[in-house]
Amino acid sequence: MLSRVLTYAARLIPEIADNIAAIDAAMKSGYAWKHGPFEQIDQLGTEWFVAKLAEEGGEVPELLTIAAGRPLYREEGNQRQYLTLSGDYASIGVADDAWILADR
Repeated sequence: MLSRVLTYAARLIPEIADNIAAIDAAMKSGYAWKHGPFEQIDQLGTEWFVAKLAEEGGEVPELLTIAAGRPLYREEGNQRQYLTLSGDYASIGVADDAWILADR
């Protein structure tokens, strides 16, 4: 069941959101998920998840093919970044008047 939900979410990029961070934020704030679907894929490991999908005969979403075993999120310096459909990483914006507890 979980693999179907995570695969479905990955297929929705960029149809319902421009980036994975927006979907993860929506699932956490709107449905009280502790971790968004892309954060969960990272916890499993993109390479492992793709291998399991292939083993089960499932279709691998484009985003996971682009990831090619790389994480969907990474920390670069003091910036959290997400993987884009172009294969590059983009920084997750934080409002100027906001701070992240982990930074404190």
